[in-house]
Amino acid sequence: MDTKSIKEIFEAISKPYDGFVKAVSFGQNAKWHKSIALNLNEGNLLDIGTATGDVILKAFETKKVNTAYGLDLSKNMLNIAKAKLKDKKAYFIVGSAEDMPFKDKIFNNISMSLVFRHIIDKDKLLKEVYRTLKPKGRFLIIDTTKFFLIDIFANISKTILKPIGLIIFGQKNWDFFIHSLENSLSTEEIITICQTHGLRLLERKKFVFGMVNLLVFEKPQ
Repeated sequence: MDTKSIKEIFEAISKPYDGFVKAVSFGQNAKWHKSIALNLNEGNLLDIGTATGDVILKAFETKKVNTAYGLDLSKNMLNIAKAKLKDKKAYFIVGSAEDMPFKDKIFNNISMSLVFRHIIDKDKLLKEVYRTLKPKGRFLIIDTTKFFLIDIFANISKTILKPIGLIIFGQKNWDFFIHSLENSLSTEEIITICQTHGLRLLERKKFVFGMVNLLVFEKPQ
């Protein structure tokens, strides 16, 4: 699937997105976003694939972040994020993670929540992350990772959750999410590719018996 197709999917599901993610994570998504926020450096934040802005919202609650930027392919998602954060120093840009419209070495933090597995060219993404992070800047990923529960959840999505998924998202969009689950990388694979691009692992935290992981990386001085 290409970037244009992924953009179209997220444009189409923007309205039910928050409720659906909350439901399928049994409300744990707020906990995951808070875990990102608590591990941020002080300063600014870029949230890649920000969707409706929940990571940025949690980041401001910690008082660590003074300015935040949200990057996403979907304008519809960003319109919801703008409404949520209208009283904050938050700015939203339609754009690709693989070709970011930012100067070198300007971010104290870059985060991604449930996005990494959707990136088509992860090498391009990580080059952009390294380029735009300040020295000692942090790169934080929360995502589903390849684990035995992933296969179980994918099977549930194809059976028990399928009628709800089809009503909310339609066949094409629902198939996309199942495919992305089934093609999640293992935690070790994510760590290896990030380290290959010069990022140092600081912390790893497991959620949902290891099906979801927080990985905190740092760009060297």
